[in-house]
Amino acid sequence: MVKNMQVTLYKQEREDNYKFDTQIVYTKGMESQFGENIFMLIYKTMNQIQELVNKGIADYFQVATVEYMGSTTKFYIIDDIDHITFLLPEEY
Repeated sequence: MVKNMQVTLYKQEREDNYKFDTQIVYTKGMESQFGENIFMLIYKTMNQIQELVNKGIADYFQVATVEYMGSTTKFYIIDDIDHITFLLPEEY
């Protein structure tokens, strides 16, 4: 498992009050891209999103990048109220 992946959240377009506290799902594209390392990616990403939630400013749509195995990959995180989805831009 890769522990040194660096996740960076983009600046939000707007502030809102989403909680990001429901079931997490991810797409086949995310699974294919990251394999078993998807869990580390989710953990690191959700820790950063939690900081926004704690401030009461988390928008439902988050954009992030991850430095992983020598390349940078962009991905989205969406709070759909009843679940949180991790997906690649081409799957949106």
